[in-house]
Amino acid sequence: MSAESADGSRRLRVLCLHGLYQSGPGMEETVNNSSFGQESIKSRFEFVSVSAPPPVLQMLGAGGDYRRWWTSFGGVYYPGQPLIGEPFRDVKVLKQGYGTEEEIVTGILNEEMDETFKFLKDLIETRGPFDGVLGFSMGGFLTSILVPLQLLQQRDGELKKRVEARFNLNRNSADDEISQRCVERTLQAALALAPVLDFKFGVICSGAPNYDVFCRELNLHPQFKSAHEPCSHSTPGTSYAPESVPKDLPKDEMAYPEPFPLLVTADENDFIVPFADTEQLCGLFANTTFLKVSGHSLPTLAHECNTQVVDWMKDRSTS
Repeated sequence: MSAESADGSRRLRVLCLHGLYQSGPGMEETVNNSSFGQESIKSRFEFVSVSAPPPVLQMLGAGGDYRRWWTSFGGVYYPGQPLIGEPFRDVKVLKQGYGTEEEIVTGILNEEMDETFKFLKDLIETRGPFDGVLGFSMGGFLTSILVPLQLLQQRDGELKKRVEARFNLNRNSADDEISQRCVERTLQAALALAPVLDFKFGVICSGAPNYDVFCRELNLHPQFKSAHEPCSHSTPGTSYAPESVPKDLPKDEMAYPEPFPLLVTADENDFIVPFADTEQLCGLFANTTFLKVSGHSLPTLAHECNTQVVDWMKDRSTS
């Protein structure tokens, strides 16, 4: 149970998800140095930063323990496919002593995403409840997955129907066994996680919809097209939607017309996550507030949107 606010009411608890090759302690510091660290917000909210579970290939360096929520890879592994891009950059560096290329990639694809879902399920059951979720960078990508899983779960079995449809399709596909096993384990973990998700609001900072294979399997982000395409993430034989998510869709035609409050912040010149990618969240979620910041970061007191962030958060604490 969280501590009480000054007026004796319960502070709302926000699960904070860090970026790529970061950790819970680093995320806590980032939050404290952001707009969310102001007393006017922290008096109403408790921010709980957690580290991703140790990945199959843990990135360790002089600075400490660097985590990731999954391997940033948009497809499935095909034996004989050239090792390029993520996760193959890490595989090349760490291959010695870890096994064959196929063993390494199989381990990555079969463990990281589903292990993240299992980790979050256990976390919410043991340390929850959480009223909101805040994701930065890769944590923002993860938030863009968690919110749809929750909303689809709440739509009278819609998530289960999609998962079962994918199981049937994968079993009848010509994909290799590695690909099928990866997809099915992740789908099962997602199906187990979804019932414990009960966020009342979400915040995505410098994140975007996701183009990884899991999201395409469940069509979580229909019509999303990354500004990074074409890229090494592409799976042979697959294609993306010809157009990106329309900006001016009526709310009832959006993928998620539910009144779930979502705050999104992004920098027009972000060199890590394209602004155009983040902007497409506004065409997917009907109740999105979109604010511009400077840099690949959380909003800070120095940003013009600081007051709007504070007001948005205060609205969450009174709704």
